[in-house]
Order: sequence, then structure tokens, then C-alpha cells
Amino acid sequence: MIRSLSPYYVTTPLSSPNTGLVCTSYTLYIKVWSGLVTSPPSTASYKITKDNNSGLGFAVASDKINISRIVNDFIEFEPQSGSSTTILNGENQKWVQTYTTYETTDPADSTTAQNISTELMSLGYSYGNEGVNNDISSPSILIPAQEYKVYRDGIFIVPILLNESGTNTGSVTVKSFPTNEINLNFLIPNTTNSDELVKYIWVNVSEALIDTSIEIIYSTSFKVNKVSLYIEDECKYTPIDICFQNKDGALQNVTFFKERIERMATDSSQFERSGLQPSDGFHQFVRFDVQGRTSFSANSGYIDESSNEVFRQLLLSERIYIYENDQFTPINISSKSITYKTRQKERLINYDLNFDYSYNQINNI
Repeated sequence: MIRSLSPYYVTTPLSSPNTGLVCTSYTLYIKVWSGLVTSPPSTASYKITKDNNSGLGFAVASDKINISRIVNDFIEFEPQSGSSTTILNGENQKWVQTYTTYETTDPADSTTAQNISTELMSLGYSYGNEGVNNDISSPSILIPAQEYKVYRDGIFIVPILLNESGTNTGSVTVKSFPTNEINLNFLIPNTTNSDELVKYIWVNVSEALIDTSIEIIYSTSFKVNKVSLYIEDECKYTPIDICFQNKDGALQNVTFFKERIERMATDSSQFERSGLQPSDGFHQFVRFDVQGRTSFSANSGYIDESSNEVFRQLLLSERIYIYENDQFTPINISSKSITYKTRQKERLINYDLNFDYSYNQINNI
């Protein structure tokens, strides 16, 4: 999978694979689309021509182009939601196909597509020490850590990456314990549709009325993936679910259990006018262009040390939402840093983070 928020290099040999001739120039074609992998558009989204100035003139010589910034704008991340526990399509992925033609002494090289490669793309990224073109092994669960605390009246999202080929069908089991108030099984066939390759297991925790835990299992012929949810009842505060675009370009969430404090800051301009008297109820100094921005701080409550990776990805996310009243409200994280806590030093781990609502209080767009 191409993680388009990090560099993705396409390496092209400077001699035609078909004829073995060294090129004077080559053209890289890039197609981006959604839907079936077998249905690319007829014309390229971009094409880049580069001269061969290497002077090396032998078959192992190659050139690299970073295409991540070119293809990145084709995805506008949108969260998906459900009502009951179900499986949703991710719909935040595209296919990217690259191929090259060559200018050589053989005219056929200029019209023959070579070095054809097709990869799934998401708005994911790699860490600095993971190198370029860092890939995701398929199929897998696209969230860090395997145990989470969840609120009884909240939700939880488990993004999974399906297999692109073969006839094997994966399965998802969502079961609550000890009385199995939630007990659902879903068969998920392999697909080559970009909108369907990432699925969201949407869990409505409130369907477990008295159960205390939920087990989510994603099974394929390759391996078995499991996520465990531990249901918490919070009496003093109203927990909130913060959803965000994670490292793999998928939607996930984390629950903040403790105090949430809201505040609003305003900004405005004013001018002084004459001719109208304050004694008659008129403003001498008139305020205009008034605007407000609401923000809030929230406390995670006590979490396991393994959730540190979740909070790292939350701070690095470009798209963050608060999910309440059955809808996503866009927010931005205003906290600029986090000090990772450990059980060895702090014993009990929790985080306070600050967020801004991602819109003005007065609609001006």
C-alpha cells in the first residue's frame, strides 16, 4: 500500500526492459482511480518526462521519482459511520498505476507501456526510521495495541485491510461476554475494489447492556487477529469518542473518559463614529467582524501503557473528529507535544489534550 503522506519512489530502469536499449528519455505515466483494479481510466492523471543525463549507458542504471505529493490530493478523507454493530466500507483509498514508455532507437519503445505497477493508496505515513515505500502486510488490523477501554454508551472502530487476490473469504466475529448480548458473525470476501479493501468494524458498545467485555476477531487463511474491548461505566463524567485518521490512513477512535472543559475565544474589530449620541442608545465605538472559536480540553482517564502509540498517532493526525449525537464534528488538536508515560515511572497513565473545533462559531463560508 502506498502511504501518500510519506515519500513513495517509483524506480525506473534507464534501459527498456523490452528491447534492452538505453533510453535518451523516458516518460512516467500515473493513473489514479477508485473502484475495481481492472477498470483504470483511459488517460493518465499525470505524466512526467525525464531525460537520461546519467551517461552510464548500462542496464542497471535507474532513476527515481517521488510520486506521493502528486497522488496525495486525490483523496479527501471522509469518516464513515453506522448505527448498529456492522461492517462498513472504508472508501478512503484509491488505486495508483504507474508505467513508462521510452525514447530509444526502437520506435516501439515509445508506444509500449512497460514497468506496469498497480498499488492501493491511502492517506497514511511511515515513521522516519521506517524508510521509504514502507508497506503493510495484507490482510491485517490497522490499529496499534490490541486492548482498549471503551465507554458503555460509546462506539469503537476496528479498521481491517482485506486480501486483494485469491478465493478465500475472511470472517469477523464480534462477541460480548459473559452473556453474549452481542454475538455477530460476518463473512468478508476478498475484493479488488479500492472502496472495499479497507473495512471498518463498527461496534455499538451500547448493545452490550450488562456485559463487561467485547472480543473482535478477524480471521483469514493467513492468520487470526484479535482486539479486546473492556467496557467501563463512568458515573461522574460523560466520556467522548475522538476519531482520527491514523498512520495507515484509516479511521480509528480513542475514548476520553474524564473531565471535558469547553471554552470560547473571540476576536473582533471596531471603529469610532460620530453624529449619533450614546444618550440616544447609539454606539460610539462600533464592533464589527466579530468571530469566535470554541475549544476544549479532555482527559483520557487511566490507560494501559500500550496505548501510547495510539496517542502518538492522534497528535500526528491531519483529520480528527469528535463523535457525539450520532455525528462527526471536525476538530483540530492544539496540543503540540506529549510526554510519554510509563508504568515504571508514573504507575497510573493518563493524558490531558487540548482541541479546537475546526470551524468558526459564526458561519462565514
